[in-house]
Amino acid sequence: MRRQYGFTLIELMIVVAIIAILAAIALPAYQDYVARSQVTAGLADIAPGKSLFEAKLIAEGVVTFDVDALGLQSPTPRCAQITMDSSATGFIACELQGNP
Repeated sequence: MRRQYGFTLIELMIVVAIIAILAAIALPAYQDYVARSQVTAGLADIAPGKSLFEAKLIAEGVVTFDVDALGLQSPTPRCAQITMDSSATGFIACELQGNP
């Protein structure tokens, strides 16, 4: 009798099941990684504005509401819109636009 070579159907099904389990674990982790990297990129886009705002406030005592006066470009590759508020709880906000 001749010996047969190759994999059985059961062995192939086990490999497919293992790959499916690994993909089910990896996909949410990858999506979380992508979301975190987009937030980090957005923060990097608005970080220079924070430094310039603080410098203007200390040096000139001027509170500005203009994003352009801080040297921030809007939009950027990651931020669809950059807004700011100079009240007591001031903020600079970046509206993330996601991957192109």
